[in-house]
Amino acid sequence: MLRIKSLIKKFLSREFLTFGIIGVLNTLVHFAIYFAVLYFLPAERLFIHISEAIAFIIASCFSIYMNSRFTFKVKASRERTTAVFIVLICKFIADQLLTWFFISIILWQFGENSFERFAPIIAQIILIPLTFLALRFVFLFKPKKLNKETEVIFLEEGIFD
Repeated sequence: MLRIKSLIKKFLSREFLTFGIIGVLNTLVHFAIYFAVLYFLPAERLFIHISEAIAFIIASCFSIYMNSRFTFKVKASRERTTAVFIVLICKFIADQLLTWFFISIILWQFGENSFERFAPIIAQIILIPLTFLALRFVFLFKPKKLNKETEVIFLEEGIFD
């Protein structure tokens, strides 16, 4: 019971609310870039994917900056930025897979043209809290410092080479 209260408290924190607001802004940035790029390109399937990729990259950069500065209040180092991009790419892939999965279930259960438009919303309900926890870990993780003896052992065995 104490663990559930702790989890609820974490998701009702200032951090999570700020993360949500930045997520909404990030979505607006994403769609603005997506439609701006599409405006200058032909409306063909390939260019739709190119527009989506450009929008994803720019919106991810926006998200990294805003979340590091306002949500988690840490500097965005190269290592953190790389880790956040990995988290965001994993979220993107998981979003596509879950959406496909839920569309398949909805079509199987309810038939064609019913509730499949809700599949991405269901995927987001699952992924937003998981993404928050993953980004919180990435931004707030502090590796333990090694003492001199451990460092010498690692260097002698070539672990850090």
